[in-house]
Amino acid sequence: VVAEGANAALVAKLLAAAKVAARQVELEAGFVNPANALLPRSAMMSAAAAGATGSNQLALAIPGGVSAGAPEEVYSTEIEINDFPQKARWLVTQKREVFRMGDEYNVAITPKGSYFPPGKQPRDGERKLYLLIEGPMERGVKMCKSEIKKTIQEATEKALISGRYNL
Repeated sequence: VVAEGANAALVAKLLAAAKVAARQVELEAGFVNPANALLPRSAMMSAAAAGATGSNQLALAIPGGVSAGAPEEVYSTEIEINDFPQKARWLVTQKREVFRMGDEYNVAITPKGSYFPPGKQPRDGERKLYLLIEGPMERGVKMCKSEIKKTIQEATEKALISGRYNL
Protein backbone atom coordinates (compact mmCIF):
# COMPACT_ATOMS: atom_id res chain seq x y z
CA VAL A 1 0.00 0.00 0.00
CA VAL A 2 2.85 2.38 0.80
CA ALA A 3 4.46 1.63 -2.56
CA GLU A 4 1.21 2.41 -4.39
CA GLY A 5 0.86 5.73 -2.52
CA ALA A 6 4.47 6.59 -3.32
CA ASN A 7 3.89 5.76 -7.00
CA ALA A 8 0.77 7.93 -7.09
CA ALA A 9 2.71 10.82 -5.57
CA LEU A 10 5.51 10.32 -8.10
CA VAL A 11 3.04 10.23 -10.99
CA ALA A 12 1.41 13.44 -9.74
CA LYS A 13 4.80 15.14 -9.54
CA LEU A 14 5.75 13.96 -13.03
CA LEU A 15 2.45 15.22 -14.45
CA ALA A 16 2.96 18.58 -12.78
CA ALA A 17 6.49 18.81 -14.17
CA ALA A 18 5.24 17.89 -17.66
CA LYS A 19 2.62 20.66 -17.50
CA VAL A 20 5.26 23.18 -16.43
CA ALA A 21 7.50 22.08 -19.31
CA ALA A 22 4.60 22.25 -21.80
CA ARG A 23 3.72 25.75 -20.59
CA GLN A 24 7.34 26.84 -21.03
CA VAL A 25 7.43 25.43 -24.58
CA GLU A 26 4.20 27.31 -25.41
CA LEU A 27 5.71 30.55 -24.09
CA GLU A 28 8.98 30.09 -25.98
CA ALA A 29 7.22 29.11 -29.22
CA GLY A 30 5.09 32.23 -29.09
CA PHE A 31 1.77 30.41 -28.63
CA VAL A 32 1.12 32.50 -25.54
CA ASN A 33 1.12 36.28 -25.40
CA PRO A 34 1.55 37.00 -21.66
CA ALA A 35 -0.46 40.24 -21.91
CA ASN A 36 -3.27 38.42 -23.70
CA ALA A 37 -3.04 35.01 -22.01
CA LEU A 38 -6.00 32.81 -21.26
CA LEU A 39 -6.37 32.33 -17.55
CA PRO A 40 -6.96 29.17 -15.61
CA ARG A 41 -10.64 28.99 -14.64
CA SER A 42 -9.77 28.98 -10.92
CA ALA A 43 -7.87 32.26 -11.35
CA MET A 44 -10.68 33.79 -13.42
CA MET A 45 -13.27 32.81 -10.83
CA SER A 46 -11.31 34.22 -7.91
CA ALA A 47 -10.65 37.48 -9.78
CA ALA A 48 -14.30 37.74 -10.83
CA ALA A 49 -15.37 37.14 -7.24
CA ALA A 50 -13.18 40.07 -6.26
CA GLY A 51 -15.14 42.23 -8.71
CA ALA A 52 -12.36 42.59 -11.26
CA THR A 53 -12.93 42.96 -14.99
CA GLY A 54 -10.67 43.09 -18.05
CA SER A 55 -7.03 43.87 -17.34
CA ASN A 56 -7.79 44.27 -13.62
CA GLN A 57 -9.00 40.66 -13.65
CA LEU A 58 -5.71 39.60 -15.25
CA ALA A 59 -3.73 41.46 -12.60
CA LEU A 60 -5.73 39.95 -9.72
CA ALA A 61 -5.80 36.47 -11.19
CA ILE A 62 -2.07 36.01 -11.75
CA PRO A 63 -0.08 38.09 -9.29
CA GLY A 64 2.90 35.72 -9.52
CA GLY A 65 2.25 34.45 -13.02
CA VAL A 66 0.25 31.48 -14.21
CA SER A 67 1.29 28.29 -12.45
CA ALA A 68 0.98 25.39 -14.86
CA GLY A 69 1.87 22.87 -12.18
CA ALA A 70 -1.62 22.57 -10.68
CA PRO A 71 -3.41 19.55 -12.11
CA GLU A 72 -6.87 21.16 -11.70
CA GLU A 73 -6.08 24.07 -14.03
CA VAL A 74 -8.61 24.64 -16.75
CA TYR A 75 -8.19 27.32 -19.42
CA SER A 76 -11.32 28.82 -20.90
CA THR A 77 -12.49 31.34 -23.45
CA GLU A 78 -15.80 32.38 -24.99
CA ILE A 79 -17.04 33.11 -28.51
CA GLU A 80 -20.34 34.93 -28.98
CA ILE A 81 -22.24 33.32 -31.85
CA ASN A 82 -25.69 34.88 -31.45
CA ASP A 83 -25.42 37.45 -34.26
CA PHE A 84 -24.15 35.07 -36.94
CA PRO A 85 -26.42 33.32 -39.47
CA GLN A 86 -28.33 30.25 -38.31
CA LYS A 87 -26.28 27.96 -40.58
CA ALA A 88 -23.00 29.21 -39.01
CA ARG A 89 -24.37 28.69 -35.49
CA TRP A 90 -25.56 25.22 -36.42
CA LEU A 91 -22.19 24.23 -37.93
CA VAL A 92 -20.28 24.96 -34.72
CA THR A 93 -22.85 23.47 -32.34
CA GLN A 94 -23.76 20.21 -34.08
CA LYS A 95 -22.91 17.18 -31.99
CA ARG A 96 -20.50 15.59 -34.48
CA GLU A 97 -18.37 18.75 -34.81
CA VAL A 98 -18.36 19.44 -31.08
CA PHE A 99 -17.15 15.89 -30.36
CA ARG A 100 -14.55 16.03 -33.17
CA MET A 101 -13.07 19.33 -31.97
CA GLY A 102 -13.26 18.17 -28.36
CA ASP A 103 -11.21 15.08 -29.21
CA GLU A 104 -8.81 16.88 -31.54
CA TYR A 105 -7.97 19.76 -29.19
CA ASN A 106 -8.72 18.09 -25.84
CA VAL A 107 -11.37 20.68 -24.94
CA ALA A 108 -15.00 20.83 -23.88
CA ILE A 109 -17.30 23.06 -25.94
CA THR A 110 -20.51 24.14 -24.25
CA PRO A 111 -23.20 26.31 -25.85
CA LYS A 112 -24.55 28.82 -23.34
CA GLY A 113 -26.88 31.78 -23.23
CA SER A 114 -30.03 32.34 -25.25
CA TYR A 115 -30.68 33.30 -28.83
CA PHE A 116 -31.83 36.90 -29.30
CA PRO A 117 -33.13 37.95 -32.73
CA PRO A 118 -31.60 41.02 -34.43
CA GLY A 119 -32.63 44.21 -32.69
CA LYS A 120 -33.55 42.54 -29.40
CA GLN A 121 -31.17 43.07 -26.51
CA PRO A 122 -30.83 40.77 -23.48
CA ARG A 123 -32.12 42.02 -20.15
CA ASP A 124 -29.97 42.18 -17.02
CA GLY A 125 -28.68 38.75 -16.09
CA GLU A 126 -29.25 37.33 -19.58
CA ARG A 127 -26.57 36.66 -22.17
CA LYS A 128 -26.63 36.24 -25.91
CA LEU A 129 -25.83 32.80 -27.32
CA TYR A 130 -22.13 31.93 -26.97
CA LEU A 131 -19.75 28.98 -26.81
CA LEU A 132 -17.64 28.28 -23.74
CA ILE A 133 -14.41 26.45 -24.61
CA GLU A 134 -12.49 24.84 -21.74
CA GLY A 135 -9.42 22.64 -21.66
CA PRO A 136 -6.31 21.74 -19.68
CA MET A 137 -3.87 23.31 -22.20
CA GLU A 138 -4.01 26.92 -23.36
CA ARG A 139 -2.77 25.99 -26.84
CA GLY A 140 -5.65 23.54 -27.41
CA VAL A 141 -8.22 26.11 -26.30
CA LYS A 142 -6.74 28.77 -28.60
CA MET A 143 -6.51 26.42 -31.59
CA CYS A 144 -10.11 25.28 -31.12
CA LYS A 145 -11.29 28.90 -30.86
CA SER A 146 -9.41 29.69 -34.06
CA GLU A 147 -11.06 26.79 -35.92
CA ILE A 148 -14.52 27.80 -34.69
CA LYS A 149 -13.94 31.40 -35.81
CA LYS A 150 -12.81 30.19 -39.23
CA THR A 151 -15.88 27.95 -39.62
CA ILE A 152 -18.21 30.79 -38.60
CA GLN A 153 -16.48 33.21 -40.98
CA GLU A 154 -16.73 30.81 -43.94
CA ALA A 155 -20.41 30.04 -43.27
CA THR A 156 -21.21 33.75 -42.88
CA GLU A 157 -19.46 34.59 -46.15
CA LYS A 158 -21.46 31.88 -47.95
CA ALA A 159 -24.69 33.26 -46.48
CA LEU A 160 -23.78 36.80 -47.57
CA ILE A 161 -22.94 35.64 -51.11
CA SER A 162 -26.19 33.71 -51.41
CA GLY A 163 -28.10 36.85 -50.36
CA ARG A 164 -29.87 35.06 -47.50
CA TYR A 165 -28.23 37.16 -44.81
CA ASN A 166 -27.60 40.91 -44.49
CA LEU A 167 -25.33 42.72 -42.11
